[in-house]
Amino acid sequence: VSFIGTSETFKGCLSLKNVSMPNNITIIRSGMFENCVSLESVSGLGNVVEIERWAFYNCCYLENIDIESQLIYVGDEAFYNCQKLKNISISDNVTFVGEKAFVNCKSLEYNVYDNALYLGNRYNPYVAIIQPQHKFITTCEIHPNTKIIPNYTFSGCNALQSVNIPEGITHIGYHTFSSCGLNEITI
Repeated sequence: VSFIGTSETFKGCLSLKNVSMPNNITIIRSGMFENCVSLESVSGLGNVVEIERWAFYNCCYLENIDIESQLIYVGDEAFYNCQKLKNISISDNVTFVGEKAFVNCKSLEYNVYDNALYLGNRYNPYVAIIQPQHKFITTCEIHPNTKIIPNYTFSGCNALQSVNIPEGITHIGYHTFSSCGLNEITI
């Protein structure tokens, strides 16, 4: 099998616990495993470069997902409410991390740098800034190795006064700094 559906192929399979995918799959389609609330692990994703929106939305028991460092695109709310997800690797070549991609991933092991939480890989743990440590931060110096600032990342951080954005940023999403108290931005 080299292609699985266009979207929502296994959506709502409530008893599905483990999935072993063929190694030639490169895209996890939109909503493919959405609301598979019993899903615990997915393996065989070593060649996946893109995880589309809602792919694992509300897979609240998903703990292990075997993705190596080739992942370059994570869609909106791709892992929304994956409460037991512990880690994920994102390539240095990432081009996009969607809004709320990791919202309510309570067990995810983030990397912390200057008031913000990041995801990346073993060589660069700061590829994408995911969210501020809390909504009341006043400053943030984004790590120099960061590539992506997703949509809405700092939205609503009313106390945020200043941000330092390094040269290497390739993507700043929409509404990233909306409704902030910014008075200084260094790019």
